[in-house]
Amino acid sequence: WSVVELGSAFNFTGTHYGAVNRISIYAGQTGNVEGVTGSTNDASHAGTGILNNASGGVFYVTNIGTGTINNGYGVLISTVSGINKWSLYAADGSAPSYFAGAVGIGTTAPTASLSVNGAANNTTGAWSIFSDLRVKTVNSEFTDGLNVINKIRPVRFTYNANAPFNTKDQQIGIVAQELEILAPYMVNKKDYKDIKDLREVNSQAYTFLLINAVKELNAQNMNQQKQIDELKKSIELLQKK
Repeated sequence: WSVVELGSAFNFTGTHYGAVNRISIYAGQTGNVEGVTGSTNDASHAGTGILNNASGGVFYVTNIGTGTINNGYGVLISTVSGINKWSLYAADGSAPSYFAGAVGIGTTAPTASLSVNGAANNTTGAWSIFSDLRVKTVNSEFTDGLNVINKIRPVRFTYNANAPFNTKDQQIGIVAQELEILAPYMVNKKDYKDIKDLREVNSQAYTFLLINAVKELNAQNMNQQKQIDELKKSIELLQKK
């Protein structure tokens, strides 16, 4: 256990480290090295009993005084160099990763369990949700379709300085306040900084709006086809007279 006491002076400059592990390969060395690890933490169990909880490492950033910690990082990964490089690399493919808080990719201000600033690619799999009847209670039929689709106003836009992320790319979407009037079940509100009701859109309902819209259009088409067939029969009867 390494403890660095900074004393009671009022101000300190520079960066203070509790412990530093470093392996240096100097410029004069020309050989190849298979692998270098700056620090290894190992929790091993070689006994026959039960070990309830094991951690390779535990990190804390705590404020036990009356001062202020402006930015606290449980783990801060600085520069990573290499032809192939990863800030985090979990080598055990059978071990899931768990995050109790919100995760932001490309944004430091996630407003949902996962917020992505940019595109998310899905190659061979599919985005899935639990839909088994055994885990749900059906409350009613969803009937919205053309009545909503016909009123939605698609727009081109760019995010401004109030957005939770920084991007200047042009986007295509809708205005949440407008959609909220048509389909309030598609709009959620979150607190973000000075905005107490930042609106987010649940795009999942678009699929079912379009399904119902196609059904409505198909019904209209079938009705029109029926009328056309009846008119054809009437014309044929008139032509035979």
